[in-house]
This record gives sequence, C-alpha cells and structure tokens, in this order.
Amino acid sequence: MGVNQLRNRVKIYEIGYVSDGMGGGSKASSYILDMWARIERNDGSRFQEGDMLTTTKPVIITLRAGVYQITTNNLIRFNGREFTISSVTYDERNRFTTCVASEGNILEEYYVTFDGDYVTFNNNKITFIR
Repeated sequence: MGVNQLRNRVKIYEIGYVSDGMGGGSKASSYILDMWARIERNDGSRFQEGDMLTTTKPVIITLRAGVYQITTNNLIRFNGREFTISSVTYDERNRFTTCVASEGNILEEYYVTFDGDYVTFNNNKITFIR
C-alpha cells in the first residue's frame, strides 16, 4: 500500500481520568494531533448479551507510523464519528500502523475510586484499574 491511499484526515485523542474531588470522576479526552488515514469497513457482527442484541461495525484504520505511537488508550474521530481502538498492529518496516476499531465512545464509562483503585462500570461489566 502506498502513502497516496491515506486520504482521510482523522483526529487522535488521548483518553485520561479526571477526578471530581469527591471520590469519583469521569474519563476525558485531550486532542493530540491530526493524521492522514485510510478507513475501511470490516465485516460486522451481531451477538446477544443477556436480553440485548448488540451489533458491532468494526473498521480497519491504517495510519502512517512514526509520528505518534498510537495505543488502545487513544480515540480516533473522523467526520463527527468516534472510534474506540481495540487492537493496534505495527508493520515490520515501521511504515504503517493498523488499528481495528469499532464505532462508539469509550467516554460513556462511569467509574469511582475504591481504596485508591478505579472501579469502572460499563455495559454491566465491572473492571478494576490499578
């Protein structure tokens, strides 16, 4: 793949925790930089979790590597849509970074602190973050 196929301008955001001073808080995003990318749809899927039917529409986002080390703690915004990154792959020549992401906002999680650890509540799942 050549660099000329990176035709979409995306914004990269860093996700961080902001404490509210009362034992809780929320996630916040801070702008990092703009990058050129290629965005293509992957096969979608539907699955049932409890009594709810959930649909996923994953996308594959290819970015130019070397400018910024993107991780799963980043959020990608493109044309008013937000993509949460689930995996990142770097090629062996350090030319491109390939991200598998799904449309949706990771900022919809709620968390509280418990003995110095963060407890995250999202989609009926509880996660401890140390």
